[in-house]
Amino acid sequence: WRAPESARVFLTEWLRMCSRFREKRRPALTRSLKTATTSRAPVRKHGMAFTKQTLKGMVKSGDRFFHSLLHSLQARSKKAPIVLFGAGEGGRKTKALLEKAGVTPAFFSDSDARKWGRLVAGLPVIPPVCIAELPHPHVVISASDTAAIARSLRAIGVEGIEARLYLMLQTIPYRDAFLRNQDELERVRALLADARSLHTFDALCAHAFSLNAALLSSVCEPRQYFFGEPFAVHQGDVFVDVGAWQGDTLRAVLRRFGARFHSVHCFEPNAESCAALRAFIRARHLCGKVFAHPVAVGDAPGRAYFSGTGTGYHRSGEGEQGASVAMTTLDAVFARSRVDFIKFDIEGAEPEALRGAQKIITRGLPRLAVCIYHAPEHFWEIPLMLAKMVPEYTFYLRHHSRGLYETVWYAARR
Repeated sequence: WRAPESARVFLTEWLRMCSRFREKRRPALTRSLKTATTSRAPVRKHGMAFTKQTLKGMVKSGDRFFHSLLHSLQARSKKAPIVLFGAGEGGRKTKALLEKAGVTPAFFSDSDARKWGRLVAGLPVIPPVCIAELPHPHVVISASDTAAIARSLRAIGVEGIEARLYLMLQTIPYRDAFLRNQDELERVRALLADARSLHTFDALCAHAFSLNAALLSSVCEPRQYFFGEPFAVHQGDVFVDVGAWQGDTLRAVLRRFGARFHSVHCFEPNAESCAALRAFIRARHLCGKVFAHPVAVGDAPGRAYFSGTGTGYHRSGEGEQGASVAMTTLDAVFARSRVDFIKFDIEGAEPEALRGAQKIITRGLPRLAVCIYHAPEHFWEIPLMLAKMVPEYTFYLRHHSRGLYETVWYAARR
């Protein structure tokens, strides 16, 4: 059996725990997980999908697996250099955790050439090609796109790769918040309209409690924002893209539906990303139908402060280092015009943007696609806010990645 020692430990403990539950004539943990993650399994509409005993078992097994990974890395660090791939905020947090566990990383690496040769948290940043030149290196991925990074590392001959630890680190705050707010999660689950949404919700909870991202594989929906009727861009629609970045959602609209819409309004506060978006609009000759607004969207007009780069460009506090950007509300922009479909993906500022769009939402009941994964509390705060704001909505949930991110709450009129 070629599985790493940490995986063997985890699977052995998992099977032993399931066997113990069966011996006591309790529902097997595996049966509950199957119910949560298999779309063909029967689904229970009300209440959580797990018994308290099953939930406790998932949390315990997740902790064991997490600590087994740390022990494995501790043993490896004595024989070979540990390299953290991803020299951003996630890398710094991963470094602090590893050092607390007795693991001393030797280097950072990053695909951003501007970071090469610099010191980050006291460690030098080396180019990815230099990793393969180290003696038997072991790479701990500390950035979000773990699968793509692992593929690129294997392409240059790097074999020792740990991609799970970072995902587990990102999930632990969600697990702790979910455990504290089970009543709110039950209320959210009761809002969901179809079996796929219920299975997705249960899989997300199982993943959070057990720290096992593999449980999301059966509910991953590749068609983000436009997975089928009524969530499509129809002839003559006014589509609003809040958090447009460089036009990735606009490209998806054009690819799937063509330019049959009436208009698309893209809101992107990052000047560099908005410039790239405008260049794309000009190149596709869409200037009369697609409009790029270089402003932030919130709950009141004014100024907003941002930090970060690229897709991680996010709101920061006033006075913190970052850019100051004009902010508006959707109610102000569309006070005299209709809106048919709104997508929100603005790095955690979705609740404020929804409050600033309350008038147009209650007036016209546009279809909504709202990202709820940027903060643990958004998993219940945003759904419950929309349910209170518009009781006429029907709600759906889809997850669009094999990790923690890209969970979207959908709403459409009944």
